Amino acid sequence: MSGVIGIDLGTADAIVASVGRGVVDIVRNEVSERKTPCVVGFTDKNRLIGEAAMTSIKSNYKNTCRNPKQLLGRSSPDDEELKKEKFFQICDNAIADDGLDPLKNAKARFKLEEAVNKVKKILSANNEAVLGIECLMGDEDLNAVVTRDKLEELCTPMIGKMQSVMDRALKEANVTADDLHSVEIIGGVSRVPFIQRTIVDTLHKGLSRTLNADECVARGCALQAAMLSPLFKVRDFAVTDFSQQGVEVAWKAAAATSTGDDSEQQHERADDDTADGSASIKRTEVFQPRSTLNMVKMLTFYRKDAFDLWAQYPNSKDASLGRFTVQVPHSDGAPKKIKVRAKLSLHGTFSIENATMIEEEEYQVVEKERRPKDKQQQQQQQQPAAGAGAGAGAAGDDDDDDDDDDDVNMPDASPSATTTTNADHDVNMQPAETAPSDKEEYEEVEVTKTKTRTEKTEIPIIRCGVPGMTEEQLIAAEDDESKMRGIDREVAETDEKRNELESYVFESRDKISSPSSKWYEFLSAAQRDELSNILMQTEDWIYDHYDATKAEYMDKLIAIRPLGDGAEYRASEASLRPEAEAKTQDAMQKYRSLAQSPDVAYSHIAIERKQHIIDECQKLESWLSQQKALQARQPLYDTPVYTVADLNAKTDALIKLADGILSEKPPKKEEKQQSTTTNDASESPSADDTPAAGGDNGESSEEEGGAGGPTVEEVDSSSPDASTKYEASPKDMDVD
Repeated sequence: MSGVIGIDLGTADAIVASVGRGVVDIVRNEVSERKTPCVVGFTDKNRLIGEAAMTSIKSNYKNTCRNPKQLLGRSSPDDEELKKEKFFQICDNAIADDGLDPLKNAKARFKLEEAVNKVKKILSANNEAVLGIECLMGDEDLNAVVTRDKLEELCTPMIGKMQSVMDRALKEANVTADDLHSVEIIGGVSRVPFIQRTIVDTLHKGLSRTLNADECVARGCALQAAMLSPLFKVRDFAVTDFSQQGVEVAWKAAAATSTGDDSEQQHERADDDTADGSASIKRTEVFQPRSTLNMVKMLTFYRKDAFDLWAQYPNSKDASLGRFTVQVPHSDGAPKKIKVRAKLSLHGTFSIENATMIEEEEYQVVEKERRPKDKQQQQQQQQPAAGAGAGAGAAGDDDDDDDDDDDVNMPDASPSATTTTNADHDVNMQPAETAPSDKEEYEEVEVTKTKTRTEKTEIPIIRCGVPGMTEEQLIAAEDDESKMRGIDREVAETDEKRNELESYVFESRDKISSPSSKWYEFLSAAQRDELSNILMQTEDWIYDHYDATKAEYMDKLIAIRPLGDGAEYRASEASLRPEAEAKTQDAMQKYRSLAQSPDVAYSHIAIERKQHIIDECQKLESWLSQQKALQARQPLYDTPVYTVADLNAKTDALIKLADGILSEKPPKKEEKQQSTTTNDASESPSADDTPAAGGDNGESSEEEGGAGGPTVEEVDSSSPDASTKYEASPKDMDVD
């Protein structure tokens, strides 16, 4: 399922689009339609939505809600551009002589509206259409001929309003008609010819129809949802939405204090100052018209007590956006700094999200600070140190000299270099008591410092008169929706079980109705009569208990299934048995022939193992012949002697055994060579029969050369290795 969807909630229909892999698709409803009627109906049991509600609207018109989009923004002062009542005037004129008023009758009004919609669509492509309704009110019928000219005459007042809407759009966008690149028309009403002419005459541009007029809004919503979702990576395409109206915030200015604190008035403007110097009403436009959505602004106030903020649309009749009371705790001291967070959400709604009180407090901290010492103090500390240094120098102590010469580079370790360096050192050397001291000494001193810390405290806000539902109302509505959804699900599941039970009754009756039926031979005459009576009783029970619960339908279905399920099982076994027997026969024939085959590929397999395959095939064949004979003598309505599952299990066991034996690989060539070498070694003469070298009767060569003597071996001088085989290796020699 797609992670994001886009919904186009239209007046008459709703369209849902989803984002797939690189494409935006339209989601079809339960009847495979791309559009779903915006209709909701209520019955005594459940709620009907979409196609289900539209199907029953004529019989349940009093409890059916249509066109919910017209209720959204109903308090808006904008005029409705087109009304179906204008089209109804045609019908009023046609039946005025009869004294009938179909608009006052709900059922007649629905019939009339349905017929008018058809006429409007016909007139978009034709110059004339017939409006005909049978039994509009009682026995009265309606027949009228409507022309396109008559329709445009009725809609003439709408042309001026359409032009004013387009002019206002150009003005707010700060562009002219010449600046437009193209004009794309969307929506079902854009197919009306006189609307197209009005757009062309106002904008002086040709109309573009590259988009699907009915589905483009849903597709655009789905694409925007994919851009906002982290689950999809969409090509960079900026869409900037803004608010058409500004938002103004008003409040009562704080009363003047004796200290003359006027910090608040640095950013507040007064509209109405009272003569007695009391608090005045101030206001500021927080968000101007055409402000970018999803914007946050901070408002700063200085207050000692709680205060109210009023939000509203400027220059609008019904403009109130609510009152927000900031619960600032009472303070007798200086006014507290209050920061109020105002937000224009991504959906274009205004809200005061939170308020924060900022307090600054001074406190003292003792810290250690590193400071340079005074010069007098340094001289007093240096005098005793200098005297001690002079005495040590007279005694020949050179420690001070070594300390002062820490940065001297060490010379090379040659006598001449050492002498030269010491000479230079003696020349540049100065007495310790006369050397100037440029180092500045520091000391750590404890210092008391004053610091400031800021404390932020969230302040509760009481909201009153905010448009929309309160949090409690929203929670209650969610609970009601959950309850209705549960009821709808329960009713749908109950209907499903009722249909399942009813379908089982009808299907079972057809399966035993004639000798050629599926279950007829697999049930005895008594069983067929019993099942027929059960099915008839169940059918009567369904009609008498149409309001039964889901559990009752399930119990009834479980009670009548055993007899029919037995017949279904026996029929299924009988239909699958020939195929299973043929499979077994093929397997036995195949592996018996392979085991008896003289093919070289199986010559390495032992004869005993091949015979084992043949024996198993013979056993299975005998068992199958015996079972088939027993099954042939048994009636079809009795339990089968053997099942297809048992036969398949035995066949699979034979296949597994035969494949395991026939798939044995022949021994490798190395093993054959090794076995051949072993056999050759066993056939060669023993070491005792072989005469020893240098002896005639197997005597040891030690007899000729003495015990431990060298063994003499004849070498063929003509052999290429003769000259090198007994050549001594060269040795190293020491030369004086």
